[in-house]
Amino acid sequence: ITNAGQIVGATYGVFASAVSTITNSGTIASGTVSGAAITLAGFDAIYLASGGTVTNQAGGALTGQRIGVLTGGGSALTLDNAGIISGNSFGAVYVQGGATITNQSGGVINGLGTAVGIYAAGAATITNAGLIDASSGASSRAAVRLNNGGTITNSGTITATGWGVLFSGATTPVVLDNQAGGTITGANLNAVYIGSGSGASVLNAGTLIGGNAAIYGDGTNASITNYGLIRITGGANNS
Repeated sequence: ITNAGQIVGATYGVFASAVSTITNSGTIASGTVSGAAITLAGFDAIYLASGGTVTNQAGGALTGQRIGVLTGGGSALTLDNAGIISGNSFGAVYVQGGATITNQSGGVINGLGTAVGIYAAGAATITNAGLIDASSGASSRAAVRLNNGGTITNSGTITATGWGVLFSGATTPVVLDNQAGGTITGANLNAVYIGSGSGASVLNAGTLIGGNAAIYGDGTNASITNYGLIRITGGANNS
């Protein structure tokens, strides 16, 4: 599917049962249309039941009442974003398998309301030079949540009310490279939370800002190297 116009569906903007490729420079949304106005409703802008590839070009918008881009159980996603992707209740990007996600400079991945920015159930590789934001609404959300480890390279901005980056229950080592110019913020909790995995690696040449801790770990054998700024502003305790 290649879209340069407007696709709006009452339940899904686009639903695909087979592995699919979508390129968007227009608007894909779930909801209703009245004149030029789109009212969000239904579920997701894009639901790829078997996974696939999504390219959201500059000027493109993927907006879901629940999720911007969703994959089905166990399926993987390759995403390249230079536009805007947003979800209002679950996540802007919600992957139920592994993921390779690139958010370009100027790209925005926005978790609104109670939504996370990016969630991946499987191991994921994320490269961010734009903005990944979950800083509005609920106070304990993550901008990026990886449930099975992976690698994050950041030269842009990752910010949330709860955790900037949350590695939860990782069974594989996790790697975070926050490069010069990169900022990761967890206003109430942590810039980076490392779960129960072993062998995490954090390299910081940018800025990490946390509420009660910039880096908080429950795992073992973590390696932290800092050439930048790590700052604590005061926030809620982890529970």
